[in-house]
Amino acid sequence: MSKAHKITMNACLTFITMAPAIFGVETKATKMLKARNVEFRKEVIKVTDNVYTAVGYSVQPVSMIVGTDGLIIVDIVVIT
Repeated sequence: MSKAHKITMNACLTFITMAPAIFGVETKATKMLKARNVEFRKEVIKVTDNVYTAVGYSVQPVSMIVGTDGLIIVDIVVIT
């Protein structure tokens, strides 16, 4: 993963981590999941060439696909 990709991934992870506080959508379930999240070590795992998954930064894992023209960040947020 290039330095530029690492910077982009870190910026996305920072935003995703802060999003509930920014948008005021932190629910009881989100708080419980965040408490459970401390069990996970923060790391970026290489799944295969050009595909990475970040765990431990937010409630759910976030994936990044490195393409020839840019990046695709996959983050699914479920608000109940």
